[in-house]
Amino acid sequence: MSHRALTKMLLSTLVASVVVGTTPASADGALPYTDAAVTGSIGLCDVHGHNVLSGRITDTPFVWLAVGSSAAGASYDKPGRTAFLVAYQPRQGVAPGDWSGFQLAAASRYSNPAHPMSQSTPGSSSLRDFLGRYPATWDGLVELRLVLSGPDLAPRTSSYDATDLRITGQTWQVVRGGTGPCTAGTATSTAALLHLPGSEGTPRPGAVASPPPLRVKPVRQQTGGSSATSPGAAALPAARSTTSRSTGFGTGLLVGAALPVLGGLVLLLRRRRRTT
Repeated sequence: MSHRALTKMLLSTLVASVVVGTTPASADGALPYTDAAVTGSIGLCDVHGHNVLSGRITDTPFVWLAVGSSAAGASYDKPGRTAFLVAYQPRQGVAPGDWSGFQLAAASRYSNPAHPMSQSTPGSSSLRDFLGRYPATWDGLVELRLVLSGPDLAPRTSSYDATDLRITGQTWQVVRGGTGPCTAGTATSTAALLHLPGSEGTPRPGAVASPPPLRVKPVRQQTGGSSATSPGAAALPAARSTTSRSTGFGTGLLVGAALPVLGGLVLLLRRRRRTT
């Protein structure tokens, strides 16, 4: 093989390695975990009925309305049905069912069983309230779950709609989910029905922050199990679930693998010149 042909072949290998290494992943691919209990997504809405995909962790409440994409289903679609929004702390090496959770708003009664809803109040929690207890230590990620309940029913933790956020500094941005029919029904917080202090009225809409850039992270293996959640406590045990195994590679790994190819090209060309 001539010097020119050999050089062309090795350079093609190097370029292919770098191109593969820098190919961006999808938003869903950026998640390093899979929660098999998730049946749909949660739409996040402001006071005007518009979807909100980013904001500040200090906004109180976090969002005005959370709406599920999955119907309530048997037993949980009866009169008196309720839904509440819980934030969970993903932890590397721990099954989603064992993550720690924090209830962001009181349970809400909602009108449309096809789209369960949880409404906040001016006194509901901000994301900072959650993060102060359970920091987003795994790639800045937070999983939101919409948990359903009803009269004489335990909260349903075997399946739920979920949306994932990434925390960057003082802002949050949706990584997966986040959009939904904000006007598909109505919801009223039980805190407002009981006229609890700080629960009535409409909050001033918070300013929506510019979305922080998403960066591809290596995907790690995860496993799962099953448990229960209590709606009455501020810090909630999570609902267990199973997960699928997945793997992935970051850009740095593939680019690093390409560098020895370049070094080998230089060394090989030097040897060929000495023998000719």
